[in-house]
Amino acid sequence: MEKKGSKPGLIHQQIVDVMKRFPEGISGGQIRQELGLKPEDQTHLDRRKRDLKKWFIIHKVSSIVTVSGKKRVVTLYKYAGEKKAITDEGDISQKVRAEVIHAAHGRCQMCGRTIADHNIALVVDHKKPRDWGGSNDRENLWAIKVATSMFYSRTLSAA
Repeated sequence: MEKKGSKPGLIHQQIVDVMKRFPEGISGGQIRQELGLKPEDQTHLDRRKRDLKKWFIIHKVSSIVTVSGKKRVVTLYKYAGEKKAITDEGDISQKVRAEVIHAAHGRCQMCGRTIADHNIALVVDHKKPRDWGGSNDRENLWAIKVATSMFYSRTLSAA
């Protein structure tokens, strides 16, 4: 089902641009480094990478790499093209978002920071990501802080 007005944001396009530069695949950590983000931005970056499947075909491939003499399994992301039809299926309704935010009482359900005391913004996110089998059921949603000023200002300057 095509959704009007649904298009990737600047950060999504920046991630795709990085993936295009590494056709053999690139890890999430390498994407973060290429965008000039800090490690604490990884959670937000992971969310944006998951969002990409709405607009782009992204393949995830497991690969074994050697880091500091130890073999590790990492997931590499490979850009494979744009989707013909935009699929925002499973989006969370505004009503459910409002219920989740209201139930949080202005507090991040991950770190405990509050809107009033810490000048944060809250977003609705999945406790267990949909890519990992999570659902849009109310029990799998929570309100967490978004570091918009830190995350987006760095990504804008990296462009």
